[in-house]
Amino acid sequence: MRLLHVCPVILITLGLCRSSLAQTPVSQRRAEIIRGRVMNDSGRALPGITVVATMAPDRSFRQAISDSAGRYQIRFEAGTGDYLVYAAHTGYRAFRRRVTLGPTPEITVDIRLQPRSTEHHCRQPKFRAMLAPVFAFFNQRSTPASEASAPRS
Repeated sequence: MRLLHVCPVILITLGLCRSSLAQTPVSQRRAEIIRGRVMNDSGRALPGITVVATMAPDRSFRQAISDSAGRYQIRFEAGTGDYLVYAAHTGYRAFRRRVTLGPTPEITVDIRLQPRSTEHHCRQPKFRAMLAPVFAFFNQRSTPASEASAPRS
């Protein structure tokens, strides 16, 4: 009998704890939209670029692909107003920007992807120069075709 009186008290206590630990209620959140254009450094639209927006603090994300005019739009049904916008493409440096929405539920984030530097191409001659003694060693050991076909005495 005593167990029956304790169970409702425990259930009510658990319910209160659960409600007090919950974050901002979804009913107080609003639908938020992040939109913009993806362009290269000269302002030309880049179609087919995947743009990812990650919502803080829970790290849920949405993504969109830019259309033929470079436009994209990402919608969060229950947004927090704090996002990290990311875009990347082969040959370009990755774009990252943290955005915070103000009183309006929409924000425009235009993305300009900068070409990736060609530093790695500049390193190739240095790498070749470093390996030159190795190439020279193997070139000395190999015999030219004219010597290999000549009869030995």
